[in-house]
Amino acid sequence: MEKGDFEASEKEGITSAVKTCTDNKLNIASFINQQDSLKINNIPTYSQPTHGEVPTIKLYNEEMSDLTSNTEMQHEKTVPEKGETIQYDSVFLLALKNSPLADNYPSEIENFPDILVPLNLPRRYATEKSYLPTYDDIEKQNMSDIIDNPSAETTNDAESSGEVGLLDFDFLLEENVSVVQKDETKSIGTQMNKIKNNTASVDDHIESNVEDKIADSALNEVQNDLNAGGNQEHIEPVMELNIPTDADEVDGEDEDIELWEFQKELAEKGSRGENVIVLAPTNSGKTRVACSIMQVHLRCQRRQGEIGKVAFVVENEALAFQQGEVCGKLLPAFRTKVISGSIQRDKKQLLTDFIHRRDILVVTAQVLLNSLNNQELSSLEMFSMIVFDECHHTDNQHHFNRIMSKYMDLKIKKKVDPSCLPQIIGLTASLGVGGNTDPFSAINHMKGILANLDAKYLSTVRNNIEDLDQHENNPKEEIIKAKCRHYDKFGEAVLDIMDNIDKYMRGHQSMSELPDKDKLLKSVCQVPPSRGTEQFLQWASQFRGAIAKISSDSARRMLNPCRRHLEVYNKAMLVHADARIKDAQAILENFINREMEIDPENETDKVLINFYKDLKSRDFSDEPENPKLVEMKKLLMNEVADNDNARGIIFVKSRELARALIKWMDEKEQLKPLNACEFVGQVASTAKGGMTKCAQRDVLEYFKNGLHKVIVATSVAEEGLDIRKCNIVIRYEYVTNEIVRLQSRGRARAGNSKYYVITTEGSWIVEKEEKNAMLERLMNSIVPTLQAYIENNPNDWENELNTIQIRQKEIDDMKEENRLANMTDDEVIFRCLNCSEFICMSSDIRVIQGSHHIVVNEDANGRLLSIRGRNPVTFKDDFISRGVIFCGNKNCQNDLGGICEYRRVEFPLIVIRNFMIEDKHGERDFVNQWKKATFSMKELDIDDLKTVVRKRRLTFVDK
Repeated sequence: MEKGDFEASEKEGITSAVKTCTDNKLNIASFINQQDSLKINNIPTYSQPTHGEVPTIKLYNEEMSDLTSNTEMQHEKTVPEKGETIQYDSVFLLALKNSPLADNYPSEIENFPDILVPLNLPRRYATEKSYLPTYDDIEKQNMSDIIDNPSAETTNDAESSGEVGLLDFDFLLEENVSVVQKDETKSIGTQMNKIKNNTASVDDHIESNVEDKIADSALNEVQNDLNAGGNQEHIEPVMELNIPTDADEVDGEDEDIELWEFQKELAEKGSRGENVIVLAPTNSGKTRVACSIMQVHLRCQRRQGEIGKVAFVVENEALAFQQGEVCGKLLPAFRTKVISGSIQRDKKQLLTDFIHRRDILVVTAQVLLNSLNNQELSSLEMFSMIVFDECHHTDNQHHFNRIMSKYMDLKIKKKVDPSCLPQIIGLTASLGVGGNTDPFSAINHMKGILANLDAKYLSTVRNNIEDLDQHENNPKEEIIKAKCRHYDKFGEAVLDIMDNIDKYMRGHQSMSELPDKDKLLKSVCQVPPSRGTEQFLQWASQFRGAIAKISSDSARRMLNPCRRHLEVYNKAMLVHADARIKDAQAILENFINREMEIDPENETDKVLINFYKDLKSRDFSDEPENPKLVEMKKLLMNEVADNDNARGIIFVKSRELARALIKWMDEKEQLKPLNACEFVGQVASTAKGGMTKCAQRDVLEYFKNGLHKVIVATSVAEEGLDIRKCNIVIRYEYVTNEIVRLQSRGRARAGNSKYYVITTEGSWIVEKEEKNAMLERLMNSIVPTLQAYIENNPNDWENELNTIQIRQKEIDDMKEENRLANMTDDEVIFRCLNCSEFICMSSDIRVIQGSHHIVVNEDANGRLLSIRGRNPVTFKDDFISRGVIFCGNKNCQNDLGGICEYRRVEFPLIVIRNFMIEDKHGERDFVNQWKKATFSMKELDIDDLKTVVRKRRLTFVDK
């Protein structure tokens, strides 16, 4: 049986019905109206096509014109005149594709693309005043979890009257189409979708338009808050690249790349074919040096009759586009191609398609790693050179190091001839010292990075320092210590609420009734004195795990809402410390609005809501302005405001703070002309404060031409990106390590530029920044010593290099063996962390591409609720988030994850930290990351896909 085909009994029944229709001289339209089960969701026709141009479907010909004069057409349309055409809704047409009915239907239907096989989940219960949910940020190292929630639909009339409405199919349609599904038998996945064998994801974005007035009101309110225009696109077309050498044949001149003397020195070792790390300051032209090394390498390969193949590996897509354009410009005689996640998804241009058609492949680390893990690329031996941009990341579990781990397998385990291994080039402005103040530990950290990259040399500028100094700028540095607030009534009020929540938890009856085995967990459930600090987040994580292990359902139902409220009050305190009271109040208000989507019936929910209401009733308008904002205003006025050519970057630790500072500057009459703009990462959705890649590109372009004179940025702008020379760089209550300090200070590239750290008197920030400066000096002093050792003792260094690599490989193998040894084949139960409701078994879960975890048991759908996204959100690995799922318990509705699309089929995508795990003995535990799970889960295979599709379709056919 073909994938997605009908069972024999189904095919016989439908074919018989069609034959009856034909024998009785009825046209297809009449048959459709008579057979309600084929009238998909009563979806009306539309004026705009769903996927490009919709083929015109002719229902008439000379032979059948006299048979259809009085037949009522689908969607209450009258019979068209002879030769007239009519459009049917795309869901109906596509449902018939590759089915027995297709033989009796116009051939134009084959031009339709396939569509989704959607989930059938009830909508979330909600009050009439509904708000859109948002979620905690997803850390980059835990992308196995669903990203933040997109804009979402809300309730309909059926729900407001107490009925549970079912999900609409309106996300599949164009604008001006409204669907309200009343009958579960019509909302089951009716699309008879052909499941493709390739791994490409969706390449079309279909925007929905919800006509429900309540839903529109909530959506518009949120979208207007996102940007001035009130519109927010979540899926965007891939950025167009203008690389003339992105072609199968090029005729550019192979002219030597011009280098400064210090750049020639940096390129020397790499141009001789050695594995090397190029260590040079920011803005010294390391990419140009790399291009020169690549040019020499590719020329040499051609002379030897070999096919040179260079992989230029970068961290993210923005860097891939930037470096791809540089390579195309500097190397016109060689074919250059950029491959990123969006290019693979939107343009269907895969790395494997171009591996033999391009000389230089600028590729994101994730794409290269996926291609190797999926065996789309057989081995790294396919490349003759690999360049790692910002190579100091080649450590621990970073993608760079995981790629190099496969290189080490070839070198150490398979003992591949060194001449068959690719040459490795690393580029960085700082290797760092791993936070070590001890010189011996610091130099071992550097040796570890060199070993991970199999680099025999460390190339720096030693003979042409004066030449380098002419191209390097060292900004003036200063730490500004602002005064503390004279009084802080708002902060004290929030801390009082956190104390009250603590007292409520400790005094709750359920805590006194805990069994003896849970007594030890009570100590974790007490709020620490670190309220209002980042250290509080560590306790919150431990608290979450302790809640999952408590055996009392009533205690857990009380503790989990308290935990969520404590975390949000702590977040509000962090923003309040660095911004304004109104910014902290906005965070609390948004959270409480989401909590009040359902009427609080639980006693704890009511108590927590009342705590907030008491805070909201108080007036804090007489409190003075944040002293740190006063200091920053002075800097911006002195350094940027009166200079048309001046530019400034402000680095902050969170997207929430970035948005708060933008609002603050926009509301200050003297700072408003700066037209400050945020520059944040793509990991989060735009609804949560993330940015699209096009928006990032636009911000940098507007910053360059002066439309934006100030950028407020998170860590995404700290390294790599080519940002215009700045007069002033401010790190606002945000320092990390010595590498980031060097990278961000390097953004102050203009003449007489300045680098500031703004913090509060007595803050740990001062000590941390001073330590980072000391570590940077230590690194600079160690590098010459390490270079001398490498060059003076080449044999000893090579032996040490091999020893480090073998030891690290043994450690990695041992970790993997321990992980497998701790794995169990026993099934575990997944329960809602908030209310303990059973959701699914571990055997119901499948893993996609080693990281994404979905539920394939259709029975679990009855225990979930959902909110559909107005606009789908694209995130890593070509997955698309189409909504959010919640616990189906009406009195809980805790968020559990999202709805994802894979190979045109929708699945519940679950976030493990929202569950408690129960083993066969009834013991409960909490796991915050999938990689820490000790139970086994199967990879999703084509049989699973076929089973899900067939079951959804069979349910419809049976009805």
